[in-house]
Amino acid sequence: MGAHTADVSFDWDLSYLRNGKQNGTYKDQYDTHKWSVDYEHGGSVDYARGKYRLDASVDPAKDVDGVCFTIGVGRATSITPSGDRNPGMIIYPSLDCGDSDPTSPYTGVSDSKMTVSDYQRIHGTHTWKLYQGGKVTGQKFQRYEYGSFAEMGAKLGELKGHYDMSLTGLDVNTLYGNTKDAAYIDTYYGSVLWGTNPFDDATARASFDLYDKGVRTATKVDIRGLRLGVALHLKDSSKAVQQCKTDKSTTNKSGCNIVFPVVDTDDDLFGSSYVTAVVPDFRTGVEPVVASSTSGLPGSAKGLLSVDAGVVKQGSVARFYVDGLKKAARGKADANSLFWSAYIYSSPQRLTGPDGAPYVTVKKASDGRYYFDAIVPAGLKAGSHTVSLVDGQGVCQGWTPVTVAAGDTVTMYRLYNRFTGEHFYTSSSVERDSLVKVGWRSEGTGWVAPVSGAPVYRLYNPYVAGGDHHYTMSVRERDALVKAGWRAEGVGWYSGGTVRVLREYNPYARTGTHNYTTDPREDTALVKAGWRAEGTGWYAVKAK
Repeated sequence: MGAHTADVSFDWDLSYLRNGKQNGTYKDQYDTHKWSVDYEHGGSVDYARGKYRLDASVDPAKDVDGVCFTIGVGRATSITPSGDRNPGMIIYPSLDCGDSDPTSPYTGVSDSKMTVSDYQRIHGTHTWKLYQGGKVTGQKFQRYEYGSFAEMGAKLGELKGHYDMSLTGLDVNTLYGNTKDAAYIDTYYGSVLWGTNPFDDATARASFDLYDKGVRTATKVDIRGLRLGVALHLKDSSKAVQQCKTDKSTTNKSGCNIVFPVVDTDDDLFGSSYVTAVVPDFRTGVEPVVASSTSGLPGSAKGLLSVDAGVVKQGSVARFYVDGLKKAARGKADANSLFWSAYIYSSPQRLTGPDGAPYVTVKKASDGRYYFDAIVPAGLKAGSHTVSLVDGQGVCQGWTPVTVAAGDTVTMYRLYNRFTGEHFYTSSSVERDSLVKVGWRSEGTGWVAPVSGAPVYRLYNPYVAGGDHHYTMSVRERDALVKAGWRAEGVGWYSGGTVRVLREYNPYARTGTHNYTTDPREDTALVKAGWRAEGTGWYAVKAK
């Protein structure tokens, strides 16, 4: 268990699928019902049932070439009720895997391609709307891993094995698991609910109950869900895949290869549900206690960390090599599941991974060396520094002196979200392209920033639909927003140069309330349209 990660270890057995559909009976307080195993594919979405049922049969012995395990994480901390629609008959689709859900904005974001924006969007605390009305604030995401049966721990010719799966994106010192209200019991009808998504069902019912009691304001809650699910990957040659891809209703052909074993019942109230297991409750750890200065770093660990030429660059991703790893650590690094903390001195400042995660991932390179990548802060003073690597218990596993070289100017890209009205700014072309892929509109270059100077602070508001960012040079404004519930995200970039970046405010909007531009004509046009001119936000460098 780490501060932001956890290892989920489990045995799995799908041998029964070789025998065709499994079936049986179960009893509730009213009657005896029949159940059977079937399959649903991810090529299209049927909002009445979640996914489409396969018309063609699946023969696991011939059609299946891999398995996907997916963990659904849900943690609600606040609910604002709004609406009295009873959620009793609402079905919430739950587990996805890979490209199985064409409506999901998270589809296909692998660890190696995740950007800072992706990490925040997927793992960060945010607010989402409920179908019957109301809003929920918390965490809700899924993590999946796919591979051949051998890669997922099965012996040749078997459909069972053991697998260790890393769960990332967790908050520090936080309880995860399953609360009673997110269990497999439907309290409204008083009978067993196989359930499509107990967590979403529980938040919807909590909102309904609060509204029924007259509550209309944000209310603290503790609703948690943590389930492990399974999907099968079908060969292109299987009849089910071919039929799915030729079906006119298929909206996502890559999802045709992914099928979910489901449990069907003859009870019209409950329909079907995915095959899942509950992950036991756990609490993440605390941040490791590290040396407050380089004098506290152990001499025995010097040189176990290194970087090419001993030089890193401001505002860039640097690769650090790790020597002397013990056998257990090497095993986890080989599986890309070794998550430690890195710091840079004079005073210890945490380094983030390239995706903005508050930890670094130690991996094995093709040449056999172990390494981790980390972002060197753009505002770090050029000159001599020291970088250390610390494990989950706070033990220094290596440190090395480095020289931080001055970087070049940074191009700040400007993007627009037409659904929230927010403008977003980033120096990462990868992050820019990732946002464009999920629907943001690229608006080219916003301005050119220096790599050092007066800091411009970046803040995030998770309590509005879609989230919202704000940027300011004012420490007082930053601290006031944090006190009001905004999340400080550190230094976004730096101010310097002679080009004014103008700031405007829209008093009629809830998101995207501020705009920043170097174009006086845009500033004038917005003011004429009702925005308020707020003068110079910061300064930029003249473009070359």
